Amino acid sequence: MMLFVSDSKDALKYTFVHKYIRWGEKRNVHMGSTVAGRATKEHEWYDLTLNKRADIILPKIQQYRLISFLNPKKIHINSSLLGIYNVKEDIVKPLCAILNSTISILSRLIYARILGNEGNIQLDVYSAKMMLVPDIMHYNSQPFIDKINSSFDKMLDREVLGFIAERRLRQMAYTQAGKEAQLDRLSPFCELDMADRRGLDDAVLEMLGMESTARRQDLLDELYDYLREFFELTRQKEEKAIINKNKTRRRGQATPTEIAAQILAEIQENHPDLLRRYDPDFLDLTKPFDTFDLPGEGVPQALKYTNPLLYNRGVVFLKGKKPLANLITKIPEQDPLLILLAHSGLHGLLRLPHESEECQRLYHEYADFLRLRDETIRGLIADRTLDEEMQEKIYSALMPQLLYTK
Repeated sequence: MMLFVSDSKDALKYTFVHKYIRWGEKRNVHMGSTVAGRATKEHEWYDLTLNKRADIILPKIQQYRLISFLNPKKIHINSSLLGIYNVKEDIVKPLCAILNSTISILSRLIYARILGNEGNIQLDVYSAKMMLVPDIMHYNSQPFIDKINSSFDKMLDREVLGFIAERRLRQMAYTQAGKEAQLDRLSPFCELDMADRRGLDDAVLEMLGMESTARRQDLLDELYDYLREFFELTRQKEEKAIINKNKTRRRGQATPTEIAAQILAEIQENHPDLLRRYDPDFLDLTKPFDTFDLPGEGVPQALKYTNPLLYNRGVVFLKGKKPLANLITKIPEQDPLLILLAHSGLHGLLRLPHESEECQRLYHEYADFLRLRDETIRGLIADRTLDEEMQEKIYSALMPQLLYTK
């Protein structure tokens, strides 16, 4: 559910929605980095009515069903999805078709990050921007557009399949359960067996300038053979991980600290970019800065919200209603950055840029990093347990280690 309200709080007085907004503010919903960054003089923090709506949608995390979606109803998307916006109306459908082509899916597999040992990939904004995709604007010729649209229409009329057949996907589970005879009831076909997909891929290769039909077919045969082997090996690796999990479960569940140590080792090996630190990896020490001593406990809040008559900048750390420390900042732009750093778990002596523009740059860059890190870490934890209470314990055990691991 989403709340779409653009009116000011004054205009909403004496309404239930005003009461709901105030309820959120009492719980500091408006102090989160993403929410606070949305607020301007003209628009309140809760105003989502200006948010753009995607023309095409790509899930961030995928496994065997690699799909791009049309969004004709212009529904809003959450942080689990990537949106492509402001696409020319006549290009939306062929662009979505190209993103669903096997040529583009190969590119997605190359640039996406691998999550855990179970075949999941994560396509983040930065990796999506690096993906090599056939340029529909460059080859914007109507015969090509018509051929691509025609092939895509056939795909739209059927159920989406995985890149590994349902029968193969369920083979281990059915065999272990003694239901191997029932495997024949499941489909032996995957996306790579579909004639309409091959038609779309052929049209995309022709658009790219490959005129020889025989050459296009040879290339697609080679590509499909490679992907069949790739997904089969991925599934075999996933099955081994499932067996190992089951063995661990029979021995007794590992403690949150043990699992946190396993995840930290995986991050060090496969995701070293998540170990970047605020200082020196993000902070530019060639520019002027101010130093603040952040306490190790307390909830940070802008002073202007606690006593607007005395302060127009600064941050107070509260334990319940009791203030533990007041940090008077040099410029207002340091406030959200300081709060962001405190929420990220940092404390002690920290340097913040002295210039407004550099503060804003650093805030957005570090907030994006924290968001990416958190999504990845929670994905790695979810790979190991579905128990939400256990997930939070692992997260709490992992984060202090992560903050100070080189």
